[in-house]
Amino acid sequence: MEFTTVLQDLTSAVGVSGQELGAAKVAARLLAPLVDEVRRDSRGTIIGTMKGNGPLILLDAHLDQVGYIVTGFSENGFVKFAKCGGPDERMLAGMEVTIQGKEPVYGVVTSIPPHLADPADEGKAKKATDLAIDTGLTEQECKAVLSLGDRITLQTKFVELLGTEVSVGATDDRAGIAVFLRALELIRQQVEDGADKPNISVQFSVQEEVGGQAAGNAAFAANPDMAIAVDVSFAYTLGCKKEECGIIGNGPMIGVAPVLDYNMTQALKVVASANEIPYQIEVMTRRTGTHADEVATTRAGIPTALISIPQKYMHTPIEVVDTEDLEWTAQLIAKFVLMLAKQPEGGANV
Repeated sequence: MEFTTVLQDLTSAVGVSGQELGAAKVAARLLAPLVDEVRRDSRGTIIGTMKGNGPLILLDAHLDQVGYIVTGFSENGFVKFAKCGGPDERMLAGMEVTIQGKEPVYGVVTSIPPHLADPADEGKAKKATDLAIDTGLTEQECKAVLSLGDRITLQTKFVELLGTEVSVGATDDRAGIAVFLRALELIRQQVEDGADKPNISVQFSVQEEVGGQAAGNAAFAANPDMAIAVDVSFAYTLGCKKEECGIIGNGPMIGVAPVLDYNMTQALKVVASANEIPYQIEVMTRRTGTHADEVATTRAGIPTALISIPQKYMHTPIEVVDTEDLEWTAQLIAKFVLMLAKQPEGGANV
């Protein structure tokens, strides 16, 4: 599997929170050859199952991306909008966008020329609600193809940087989906060579960026013995505090937090070391801010681990991940899951 090809496929699909169908279709197509069954639940989450041996392990990554949402129309084709999720508003003015209406509508975010701007606003970024999108259409023409609540995406371009890093929007968390696809590919290769087939439920969840409850719903239905969530986390860039960040290119970030299962976390570290997979530790003092929180606290509690992919420029159209980090993360998950396949069904000893 080529991560660059899969990431281009996944990130080119539109899936702003609450309207993830485009991304869901692509993810389901890529998942289908790797599992025994694929379906879409009542919330829109894509569910894949592999029936095998050992405890049932749930794998979760989220489908949705941050974006914006149409809130109103005004004269001369100006569209009012607000955040959907938590995109970085600091870079909005002058950006190119696509409004996902009855048909895609291209537009640009308004920007007051510096010559006419209030001197008090110099150097300050405006919120989405203080800006508008210029479509070039009249108000009547806008309303013919657009509706209140339509989602909006910033224009993004897939770029291979020097080395093994790539830049494109929505790698939060399509990179996590790509990791699970690669891990499942590795697992199937091992099973074909005689390894025990593991018992897996994989979910590509919706609406993480606006609360994350859908992951809890899907996890409740799956009723797994344990779970691993994969998301992105902060990679160090200039201006950040090093103690709050991982290092891109240094391997997956294994999470340590009160909500996460201690034994699973320790086992992941052991598996990584035994297979010479580089890893980093990410310490969180309360909640993780990922689907691990919702999954761990559903039903009577599900032992849950979190593995994060170091990512630069989160919630922008130029998010950056390292494909080597993705491969190491997939290798770690595959090794861990294959180890579990040797345990008795329903067991969760790690």
